Amino acid sequence: MRPLKDILFEEYWEIAFRKIENNETLLDNGGLCFELLKSDKSCWYADPFLFERGGRLYLFMEVFDSKTELGYIGCSEYDGCSFSKPIKVLQEDFHLSYPHVFERDGHFFMMPETHQANCIELYRAVEFPYRWEKHGILVNNINAVDTDLLGNHLITCRVCESNDMSVDLCVINFENGRPCEYSPVASNSFDKRCAGAVFKYDGKSIRPSQDCSGKSYGNRIHFWHITECSDEKYDETLIKTIRPDDICLKNGQKPLCIHTYAKSGKIEIVDVKFRRLNFKRILWIIKNRI
Repeated sequence: MRPLKDILFEEYWEIAFRKIENNETLLDNGGLCFELLKSDKSCWYADPFLFERGGRLYLFMEVFDSKTELGYIGCSEYDGCSFSKPIKVLQEDFHLSYPHVFERDGHFFMMPETHQANCIELYRAVEFPYRWEKHGILVNNINAVDTDLLGNHLITCRVCESNDMSVDLCVINFENGRPCEYSPVASNSFDKRCAGAVFKYDGKSIRPSQDCSGKSYGNRIHFWHITECSDEKYDETLIKTIRPDDICLKNGQKPLCIHTYAKSGKIEIVDVKFRRLNFKRILWIIKNRI
């Protein structure tokens, strides 16, 4: 039986974005306040990934249905001021999240979290960005969440506990799906779980990670400088940590947690957690139980 507090009060995520100039990112302690991409109480948004194509900027995200309690993948486009209402682009009969989108060999691919299917699946764009088809399975029989791609290697997180807060950080060859001999590079870790795509900063490859210590998603986001990622070795060095208090929102709200980070060109994005009463969800849960 679900605890009463979990029925009455819903924890939910929203995506916050802002324009930036040079040296104004969260890594530089600069920049203006973030603006929320507001959802309604039928769903919420998390796991933002940015992808630019042909001068147009797209935002892929997890859209979590508050009734079914399953996520699907939505896509939004930036118009120079804000992002459009997300359009559903990929849905399965299991939970989808963390939509890592990338281009490879002239094709566009999405590698969402397919943890409930016990594998790492790959989808290919039939009509970018709104139509996708299943392309294949990269790694089968793996209890993996939140997978990133860097060059020819998957950086993924194998769940250690049933509540999926603690993970082993693993490095897997993208082409053959085999773990590197030195993998995992971290075991039973609460602060290594991937928190967004690897990006370039000051010429360095930076990997965001979630800090799930205290049995809670999003206590902090760490930024790691990847100094080597090959079949022989993986190494990274911590360069920065940001906390919920570091996020300034235009509407004055104070986020409880932060979870995922994305940056592309002049746009910087995080997702932030709040708590609210959701009467529609309460009624749906009661009706479902009856």
